[in-house]
Amino acid sequence: MMAVARRTTYLLAAVMAVGVFSLWAGQAQASTPLVTGGLVIYYDFDNFTNTVMDGSGNGFNGKVQDATRNILDGDTGRNDITTTGVISNDHTNMIRGTGAIRFNQSLVLNEDPVFVDMDGSKITANHPELEPSSAVTFAAWVNLEAPNTTIGGNSNLNSPASIIQGTGGPGAHGVPHFHAEGDGKIRFTIRDATGTNIVNSSTGFTGHPYPNQPDIDSSGASPMPWPTNTWFHVAATWDHATGLYSMYYNGRLIRQSTELSAGPMGQWDTHAFGEYFDGLGLGCVYDSGGRRTQGLEDELYVFNRALSAAEIQTLYNVAPGVAGDYNGNGVVDAADYVLWRNGGPLQNEIDTPGTVNAADYTAWRARFGATSGAGLGAAQVPEPGCLALLLVCFGLVPSRRHR
Repeated sequence: MMAVARRTTYLLAAVMAVGVFSLWAGQAQASTPLVTGGLVIYYDFDNFTNTVMDGSGNGFNGKVQDATRNILDGDTGRNDITTTGVISNDHTNMIRGTGAIRFNQSLVLNEDPVFVDMDGSKITANHPELEPSSAVTFAAWVNLEAPNTTIGGNSNLNSPASIIQGTGGPGAHGVPHFHAEGDGKIRFTIRDATGTNIVNSSTGFTGHPYPNQPDIDSSGASPMPWPTNTWFHVAATWDHATGLYSMYYNGRLIRQSTELSAGPMGQWDTHAFGEYFDGLGLGCVYDSGGRRTQGLEDELYVFNRALSAAEIQTLYNVAPGVAGDYNGNGVVDAADYVLWRNGGPLQNEIDTPGTVNAADYTAWRARFGATSGAGLGAAQVPEPGCLALLLVCFGLVPSRRHR
């Protein structure tokens, strides 16, 4: 009878532990969009190999194209690519969730670029009601290396860097052009099906805006180019109903002006002869393969409406990571210990990111209970017996059968 009671007690404890862990695991699932109304595409870049999954629910996934994933579709002019460049899923340097996309372009002159083909023409063909026409928003976090113009021609890097690129058919290059320019400015252009500018962020000004353009305009401040090897957030909107386009840097409005024509936007097109991707893509421009991105991108959004300034702030105000919160759920808890015990991968590491070691356990223990902005944790670290129970319940330590 005592053995039965003991087994029942263990079973109840295990069920409770599994239930608690299920809640923790649920918090660590793929990121969800922060704004959803009018959402067309959302890439969190948390986990991917050959395909970047669309988290909008619309199924507009992207195909990774690099040195080993290089078969293009629907293009009689260019059916594959030749490059030593690689795209990877970086789990050590991200803004939100468990990963970001890293573009590591070839350093060899005239090799092809690496990029993500977003199959824009399939959106046009299968879901025209979702494709932006009279209003649009593009937004992303980017982290770029310094421009490299020593390779030559279209092989140069981040001069400019393509945040997102599109084509709307013959003559309609730039649906959009959304760049971090090589001179430190931000460019936003969208065009109609004839190639006529609807928006061009330099028209009527002395050039495209710098990140601190309002300070330049109001007080003559020195231009501040976009920073290298540092995350920054960019967003751009256009709305024909108001006749305005707006550009934001780290949540701040840096340029707002009137549209140049009424639109509508050119529809994302299929491969034309010699083009790399299908209507919409990341990492380079679609025709020449230039304007190559070297660095990281995270939290990419495309909307078929113009987001408000408050909604842009929502996309920008992503909660900073909490040191020791290895599963990224916003709190340092026992689930982070389990992830460390399993060998990672770990987010928000302090000691040697990308390497799971004993120092990570020390950091977790010192910060147990911490949340965003809380510093060192004040909660009591679970007793070793409780942690052992978790490990047994999840099959992480060997059990010994008693005969």
